[in-house]
Amino acid sequence: RMVNISKSFPGVKALDGVQLSVHAGEVHAIVGENGAGKSTLMSILYGLHRADAGEILVDGRPVEMASPRDAIGHGIGMVHQHFMLVDSFTVLENLILGAEGGALLAGIEWTAPAGAPVAVSLVQGNVAQDVKFDRDARDDTFQLYAELVDASRGRLVVLPESAYPVFASEVPDHVLLHLARVAAARNGDVLAGMFTADPPLPGRDDIRYYNSVLSVGAGGLQLYRKRHLVPFGESIPLEPIVGWFIRSVLAIPLADQTSGEPGQPPFAAAGERVAVDICYEDAFGNELRAQANDATLLVNVTNDAWYGRSLAAEQHNQIGAMRALETGRPMLRATNTGITSAIDHRGREFARLPWFTRGILEVEVAGRQGTTPYGRWGDALPLAVAAALLALAWVVRHRGIA
Repeated sequence: RMVNISKSFPGVKALDGVQLSVHAGEVHAIVGENGAGKSTLMSILYGLHRADAGEILVDGRPVEMASPRDAIGHGIGMVHQHFMLVDSFTVLENLILGAEGGALLAGIEWTAPAGAPVAVSLVQGNVAQDVKFDRDARDDTFQLYAELVDASRGRLVVLPESAYPVFASEVPDHVLLHLARVAAARNGDVLAGMFTADPPLPGRDDIRYYNSVLSVGAGGLQLYRKRHLVPFGESIPLEPIVGWFIRSVLAIPLADQTSGEPGQPPFAAAGERVAVDICYEDAFGNELRAQANDATLLVNVTNDAWYGRSLAAEQHNQIGAMRALETGRPMLRATNTGITSAIDHRGREFARLPWFTRGILEVEVAGRQGTTPYGRWGDALPLAVAAALLALAWVVRHRGIA
């Protein structure tokens, strides 16, 4: 039984006091209009979401569905609305072949703890987008993050993407020295987003600049430069044609950046090996795979303030959860306005800060080591599975015709 189940997402109340009773041996199909909440209800029953209120009872006893493995352990199976089910297969066969088949692998621990948990502080500055790149606001920004770093407790402290929206050479010495002193006092490290620059290439006069993360502290001075740039936001395709529009009309700061080198190693920080990615680099799992395999923690720094209070920030958080699940590593997200969150190695969020607030998310997390199937084979694995399923569908179809 599902009793008084309620669930809200930013700006949307998906479920409000919903009741559902299912008896042993029954197979239920939940139908309704798009947005009615049916998928959310089933995801709560199947351990993919947590309800804000209400409870689930099995045989009259309250249970917690923290993952699909818990649901399967209680004898609960589910087939989502899907247009590619094999109609000649049983429900069980579709469960094994379909998206929920991954839940059968969820019980396997592909990675193992790499040591004792480390204290981590994820800083959310909540600097308004119309202020962030204002030259007159720079000193206030430096002071803001100095105070937040002082208030943090972690051995590893992570500031958001472009927390300092200037080139590293423009960050006052006392700001970086302050970060170094705090990190040294904790035998840890502080990661801060900023921009870096290199001289022009021979024969050219344009300075190369990069969206970067700088690490200072016990691990020494380390630098990561963003590799996968966002078209029209960080790079300008067809620059001779549309460059004037990007710079003059859209007025996007630093819109013609240079990509960092591939194969940049993880940071050695706070006793962990930290694979850093910036903004939407975490949307490209295959590109992060090699770095993640060498790391114990994943860190994403981003500034999703560009998208206001749209669903983009929640979607981006879900992308991060997918990378955690694929690699078997915790994903720690430090953002300007949200969603600042901590996600475990199974892809489950266990802590977050409220959206559009200023604060510090304090968590303890254990790094992981080992290789998952995705870490070993990357996109080749799902492509091979997809090809096998297409071949199986072709065989089933032609047998039916015969």
